[in-house]
Amino acid sequence: MLKLNFLILIIAIIGCDKKVDQGVALKDYSSTTTSVTQVSPSQFHTCALTDLGPLCWGSNWKGQLGDGTLISSNYPVEATSFPKNVSVIEAGMQGNTCVIYNSTVYCIGDNEYGQLGTDAVSSYYSTGDCLNNNCYSTDSVAVKGIGGSGNLTNVTSISLGGYYGCAVTTAGAAVCWGYNGYGNLGDGSYITRLNAVQVSGLTTNVTKVEASFSHACAIVDGGVKCWGSNGSGQLGDAEACGVYCNTPQDVSGLTSGSGVIDLALGYDFSCALLDTGAVHCWGHNFQKVVDASGTNRNVPTATAMTTAVDIEAGSNNVCAITDSDSVECWGDVSSGTLGDGGSTIVDSHTPVEVYGMGSGVTALGINMGLTACAIKTGNLLCWGLGSHGNLGNGSNQYKAISPLEVLYLAD
Repeated sequence: MLKLNFLILIIAIIGCDKKVDQGVALKDYSSTTTSVTQVSPSQFHTCALTDLGPLCWGSNWKGQLGDGTLISSNYPVEATSFPKNVSVIEAGMQGNTCVIYNSTVYCIGDNEYGQLGTDAVSSYYSTGDCLNNNCYSTDSVAVKGIGGSGNLTNVTSISLGGYYGCAVTTAGAAVCWGYNGYGNLGDGSYITRLNAVQVSGLTTNVTKVEASFSHACAIVDGGVKCWGSNGSGQLGDAEACGVYCNTPQDVSGLTSGSGVIDLALGYDFSCALLDTGAVHCWGHNFQKVVDASGTNRNVPTATAMTTAVDIEAGSNNVCAITDSDSVECWGDVSSGTLGDGGSTIVDSHTPVEVYGMGSGVTALGINMGLTACAIKTGNLLCWGLGSHGNLGNGSNQYKAISPLEVLYLAD
């Protein structure tokens, strides 16, 4: 299914990604930008919120940088297709970006499977040629509400998965839109939806939704429910519902009242942060994100992290802000997202400190990509894979094994 297409897409983009025009004068934001408040790295691009408004960098083959062009950039550019005072930004893993502005969701970029949520695949794109992978929009468009009636409003948070997105409303409901071949929209079907649909049963008391490539999870009353693909046990239900589940399933041992305060989803694993600081994970475990065994786990298992206050997951690794405001990561070592300067040479179940980061970290982002970023005293640093310019340091270097300053966004 789409998993093969996902891998083919990565190979294709590595070979043909447009590079930034080095003759273009770089804009120096250092004299005007004093603070970065949120960062969202993804597979091929990264976005951040600053006091200038939203900035993005990396691949731009579907217009996902939001600057109205298809020109990739290895340094930050202003996402002028969005309003400056957006409250949330999310870089999608498949060539799209979404924001929340005045509690309404607006998206830009790839729309091949309706992930812009515009109630149409063919009405909001630049070239009119979806069959040749040219279905996209370089202008931001509003996600349509349930049933296509009006826009999706009263939204507090968003998360973008593989060709789909999800959101939480002020009423505590979870809604999703886009591709649904794995049941990842959670509406009881496998039908792709071109506007928002209600996740089955999740109409109140949802505080967070996280979307991964083919599965999603939500925090509901301090417990966790998951839906979508379950081939590696990533739904945490002991695989009771089978390989695909198109409605939310209770995660074993993390039902209502379990004290879950945060979620992080990798490609085919899931993690929950408890109010005690402990992190429990389940699903794919070949890179030892769950435990030292390397064996997949279909129910939550305690990791070696016990002092987390925030967690984020990449494809095969997890990072946490600890109670000392430092960053520690574990899992896959090959991508550089452990950020430890190369001192770890094998996949690690034991969290390792990100090299040179120290304390004072206020926000963290990894998403589904193999790039990680952290905000420290209002400045932005990134590490991991960077061949698409998604490190934002003015180069397309393959990877950074320790944090680098994003160009003009760090003192």
